[in-house]
Amino acid sequence: MSSFNSIQQIKDYVDRHGGLQLTNRFNVSFFNVPSYNGTIEIQAQQVDMAPRTLNFAQDNLNGFGFGRFVPRSQQLMAGGNGVLVTFPVTNDNYILNFFNDWFNYFFSSKRNNSGDGRDPFVLPYYDEAIKDTRMVINILDPNGNVNSSITYYEVFPVETQPVMMTMLKNDSYMTYSVLFGFRDYLHNFTNTQL
Repeated sequence: MSSFNSIQQIKDYVDRHGGLQLTNRFNVSFFNVPSYNGTIEIQAQQVDMAPRTLNFAQDNLNGFGFGRFVPRSQQLMAGGNGVLVTFPVTNDNYILNFFNDWFNYFFSSKRNNSGDGRDPFVLPYYDEAIKDTRMVINILDPNGNVNSSITYYEVFPVETQPVMMTMLKNDSYMTYSVLFGFRDYLHNFTNTQL
């Protein structure tokens, strides 16, 4: 008689599904960023993917309480959370410049005019600024092959997290975290085993 969840059963399960997904095997790419020409792949340090939440209503049928919980809609940015991506900052401050340009595209002032002909403090049209912008997170196997990809549609930066600079550590590097909002997303799996 075999015991439930024996070491061998766990090993067989993991082997049958191709091993365990490593958390450090991923890459992040952006497409159609309005302040940048072309596709950009940026080295990200960490990705905190958005939680999924279903909004519901109670049907008020007879019985205990207010009845059954009936799903009504999906809330992709539950509690103000979108996709939080943390980037290491290189010595040329490329990441800071890239995201400052992106933020300035939405709301440029007289001091940092975007140069696209719009007046300062005037927002661009949604179709020009967000509609075609995508972020793709590829989840990779140990050899760098794509296991699955998550595509976020109509993505845009919502806010940046505080940047820490300190004289208390001489061996740490600067990171820059950006919270992204999005309209919808699709998780594509390249290899599905049951």
